Amino acid sequence: MIAKVASAGKADVDLAVKASQEAFKEWSKVGHSQRAKLINKFADALENNKEELAAIESTDNGKPLAHSMHDLKFSVSIFRYYAGACERIEG
Repeated sequence: MIAKVASAGKADVDLAVKASQEAFKEWSKVGHSQRAKLINKFADALENNKEELAAIESTDNGKPLAHSMHDLKFSVSIFRYYAGACERIEG
C-alpha cells in the first residue's frame, strides 16, 4: 500500500475550495520572478527525487519503470517551461 486517503464529503470540498481561494489571494501578490523561482524549486525537487517518484508511479499504475521515468522527466520539463513563461509574461 502506498497511502491511505480519506474520503471527502461536500463540507470537505467546500473547505478545500475556500482554502484555495484564500491561497490564490496571496499567490496573486507574488511577483513574476519569484513565481519562476518557486516553480523551478519544485521542478528541482522532482528531479532530485526522480527515482523514488518513478518507482511510486510504477507501483501505483503498473507501468514499466522506464515509462514512469520518462513521464517524470516530461513533467519536470513542463514545470521548467512555465517557470520560464513567468519571466516572459510581460514580453
